[in-house]
Amino acid sequence: MISMIKEIVLQALLKTKTGARLLERAKRSRAKWRHRKIRPEYRYPYRTIHRGSISIGEGTALGMIEIDLTGDVTIGEHCIISSGAKTFTHRHKFLEGEVPNVVEEKRISFSSLKIGDNVNIGESAMILPQVEEIGDNAIIGACVVLTKNIGRGKTWAGNPGRLTGSRSDTGD
Repeated sequence: MISMIKEIVLQALLKTKTGARLLERAKRSRAKWRHRKIRPEYRYPYRTIHRGSISIGEGTALGMIEIDLTGDVTIGEHCIISSGAKTFTHRHKFLEGEVPNVVEEKRISFSSLKIGDNVNIGESAMILPQVEEIGDNAIIGACVVLTKNIGRGKTWAGNPGRLTGSRSDTGD
């Protein structure tokens, strides 16, 4: 009975101009999402500068994070990246005393980031572009500003990030 009422209401709505416009808008929206590019574009106001790619391993949990995809990002399996974490894969190189011109920016360097397996990145951590690799089983604490590569099983905390310990391979 309820499905029959829904059908009658839908048919009546489609006969109006507003209903027809809503249906057409919904069709266009679905078609737009169906043909999305796999590699996102990073845009400045007037041109596309670079496109990176992302690969996320199985069993990885991501909070509400920000990933700058101007360079390639690889996240391993069974990682936990908490909300507010940010990764950057490009930097601007300005000469001393130079006034930056975003439209004609030519001095941008891109980097890639590889995050190993079983890595835990705390809330609001920031990974800067000079970091190229975070080893397996690493722990990055909350609010860490990471400026160096991290080895396997290392624990980093503080701002700027400092080595505070290590994790054994036995799972202790």
